[in-house]
Amino acid sequence: MTDLADVIPGLGSALERLTAESVLSRSAGRYAEALSDVRECHDLLHDVPDAALEPLRPSLVPLRLEWALTLALAGRSVESLRGYERTHAEAVLYGQRTIAASAAGSAGIVHAFGGDLRNADEWIVESLRISGESEPATSTRLAQALVGLARADEAAVESALADGEFLESAPSWAIHSFAEGLQAVAKGSPQAGLARLNSSVRAHFPRTWSSGMNAWLTCAARAYLYLAVGDVDGARTVFETAHGSTDELGGELIASALAWTRLRDGDPRRASSLASSYIDGGRGLIGTTINMALVAAIANLDLGNDEIAGELFRSAFDLAEPDGHLAPFLRATPEERTRLAALAGVSLAHPTLDLLNAPVTSMPSRARPRLTGREKVVLRHIVDGRTNDEIAVLEHVTKNTVKSQASALFRKLGVSSRSDAIDAATRVPGLLS
Repeated sequence: MTDLADVIPGLGSALERLTAESVLSRSAGRYAEALSDVRECHDLLHDVPDAALEPLRPSLVPLRLEWALTLALAGRSVESLRGYERTHAEAVLYGQRTIAASAAGSAGIVHAFGGDLRNADEWIVESLRISGESEPATSTRLAQALVGLARADEAAVESALADGEFLESAPSWAIHSFAEGLQAVAKGSPQAGLARLNSSVRAHFPRTWSSGMNAWLTCAARAYLYLAVGDVDGARTVFETAHGSTDELGGELIASALAWTRLRDGDPRRASSLASSYIDGGRGLIGTTINMALVAAIANLDLGNDEIAGELFRSAFDLAEPDGHLAPFLRATPEERTRLAALAGVSLAHPTLDLLNAPVTSMPSRARPRLTGREKVVLRHIVDGRTNDEIAVLEHVTKNTVKSQASALFRKLGVSSRSDAIDAATRVPGLLS
């Protein structure tokens, strides 16, 4: 691979320095600074003749992946998607398979968040093709989880999120937490999901989730979790304290959650008004349009506009049916779905909707296990989102001691992962006392 500095003196070191500074800034949640560094990299390349740039392209591929990731975290989803697509193409061209697989998976994530499951599927397949027998890229597993959530495919989500510690890396923790939170809603354990989300948020610097992509992900996830536990006031508070998103994707995800919150807050007119602003102008992404059509359908049902409600439900169904986009329908109550389906002339036995009739699963109750004082201390740390290394430092013991205590704790709780231990801590009264 050609060294950047060997071809155009000063350019390589400048790009590498700016990229490194961008990574440091985004890791600390200083997204505006990180974005500025990426813009400067683009400006530097803009003035380089194509012929002079050609020998540099292989060395630019890993930098391009970092630039795309910075764009995503800074809340520039459309730009980041273009960045991932270009990174993938050039990584394939120059045989950089790991980067190509990661970029393809990241492109799948963006499409999945927008509800474009068909394109998300294609990028996931492409990433898996490139990975071959190797472990799928973290981004690919997250894309698989998001697609599984959209299709209410619990097994697919569980498989994709099986290794929580592996997935909770600095760039992807909020995506993982979002997926895990919505999976908790689907499984009927939103209280546990809310505890895990809050734990994950507390484990990261506030600046990393107060703006950019992480901000709108945690905002939307919290809102849906509060609604699932019946705490409409909690969901409303999320939007009172959240910052708005200028990112198209983030703005639509937050708008959908806000529309559902207004609906459940007993304000069908305001909910319908917000939803209609996306439906009537055709401005929404696929996922947004399905959500908004359902919100408007339920709102009109509450207002006694049965014919309009049926038409809106039918439009949501027609948009969701080709790719099995079921998740938004789960936000309606069974009674609402039954009434709306009848008005729309859609059978709930239709293959696309039949899955909604399955009972929601939940963790079985069990007698409270008897934990030692040290095991309770370790469990509190786990609930607070601390790693084994952090627990060892705080408790003045070795990492191996923490591992041993955690293993004993997991055996007593009958769990095999940290997330399940957090579930137990939130579901079994007095476990931490």
